[in-house]
Amino acid sequence: MKLGRIIILIMFICQPLMAEDGIHFSFAPVFNFGFGHTTYTMDNVYLVDSTGAIVGTAKSELKFPLKAMYGGIKMEMYSDISGRRVWFANAAYSRNINDPPSVMTDEDWITPLGGAGFEWSYTESDVKFDYDMIAIQVGRRIYGWEKAVTYAVAGYRYQRIVQNIVNVRGWQYDLRFSPPPLHNIDSTVHALDYKAIYHQPSIGILYDVQFNPQAQFELSVSYMHVFASDIDDHILRNKISDASGTGPGFYSSVEFNLVLNHNNPGLRPFIGTSADFSILSVSTKQKQRWYGDDPISDNYDDTGDISENIPHEFTSMQFSLGVRIGLAF
Repeated sequence: MKLGRIIILIMFICQPLMAEDGIHFSFAPVFNFGFGHTTYTMDNVYLVDSTGAIVGTAKSELKFPLKAMYGGIKMEMYSDISGRRVWFANAAYSRNINDPPSVMTDEDWITPLGGAGFEWSYTESDVKFDYDMIAIQVGRRIYGWEKAVTYAVAGYRYQRIVQNIVNVRGWQYDLRFSPPPLHNIDSTVHALDYKAIYHQPSIGILYDVQFNPQAQFELSVSYMHVFASDIDDHILRNKISDASGTGPGFYSSVEFNLVLNHNNPGLRPFIGTSADFSILSVSTKQKQRWYGDDPISDNYDDTGDISENIPHEFTSMQFSLGVRIGLAF
């Protein structure tokens, strides 16, 4: 019922523009199966003893899953001459429907000064997931006319990814002793909260092939300049870490659309499928602040301590397969 009201409202708003010859609109609910992961790495972190002397380095790598079902909406406005778009503008919104079935992994290594490095901790955890994505794209025809047309495109994508990490399982060496004993971990504790935000302006090319009046195929590739930030609230260690930076990204998508009633000058239902791939990488410095005493530090209260300029990298690789059923008018 609500969806029907939204469609009627959109058609009412767009009616003045529809009176102009060649201006058209489309509207479609979208459902996607997404997968991939975000990898968050801290490397070459100096370890010091009670006197402040460097005794080694540490590395941590956290891998957050993005496998889930997503639902949303996509709308487009375009100018049409002889059945081919001259320009277009579209907007889409997507949100997760479920939590990832895959686990988040957390691995830690230590390299003593002058010694060989070794992995001292590995855990897997369940993820409570909260995701929002907004995408905008505009395109203008630069080559072609009939069946095959090339467009210059510019776009912007916003992603907000929040992951609450619970139910920790794995193993860890207790480095306070020599030789360090190995302990198994199996806890229902709420371990950490991780939030990443990506702003992704882009430019690229879109190639559009019209097989016949009913069937249309699109391929697009874009370069993204990513503005990213992340916050890691390590609840178990009373420590919050944050970073921001920029880096390169790449986005590509393919779409296939089939109009079910192309001879109708009014409402034209259509179905579509899509596949998307994106990757981004940011290398920056992280700041850590202890808002309470860290349980792993003996005979020392870490509250209020700050550590800065920690090498920090995060990479996000995302895939998506989608289907939509909509109306063009």
